[in-house]
Amino acid sequence: MAHFAMRGRVVVDEQNAFQAWLSSQPTYSETRAQVAGNASAGQALYVVCSACHGPQAQGNRTLNAPKLSSQAGWYLATQLRHFKQGIRGASDQDIYAKQMIPMAATLADDTAINNVVAYINSLPDERPPSTLAGDPDRGRSLYTTCAACHGTAGQGIWSTKAPGWRT
Repeated sequence: MAHFAMRGRVVVDEQNAFQAWLSSQPTYSETRAQVAGNASAGQALYVVCSACHGPQAQGNRTLNAPKLSSQAGWYLATQLRHFKQGIRGASDQDIYAKQMIPMAATLADDTAINNVVAYINSLPDERPPSTLAGDPDRGRSLYTTCAACHGTAGQGIWSTKAPGWRT
C-alpha cells in the first residue's frame, strides 16, 4: 500500500553476487544475540553527531538534520550502517545525506554504532507543541494507507523496516 509514493530502486544481481550478499546478512539468531550498546561509551561518540543533530538529538531544521531522539534504535542503527556502507548518501543530488558518510565512518564497528544508539535512546524525547494546522479527521483517513507499514500511532514497525513518525 502506498509504495507508489515512495522512492526506491530495484537491483538485479547475478546469483553468485546475491548469495555473497545474503551470506553477509546476520541471521535471526545473530540479530537476537547482539549485545545492547553502552550509553556511557556512546556519549563520547555522539559528540560528532551533536554538531548537526543537537546535544539532545533534537534535530536542526536549518541544517536539515532530523530529530533522532524519537527514532527506534533498530532504525538508527540501520541508517548508520547504510551510511558507513555507502548505501545512503551516495547520490550527488543528496547533499545532506552525503555529509553523513564521513560522520558515520567515525564509528569503527557495530559496537560503536550500538553504543551511540544506546546514548541517543537514553536522551529525553521532548516534543515541542505542535504548530501544524489542519483537519485531523481528514488526516486520519489519509494516514490509514501509511499505517500499514508505519503503525497506527506512527510508532514505526521493525518487520517492515518502516521508521516512526513521532516528532
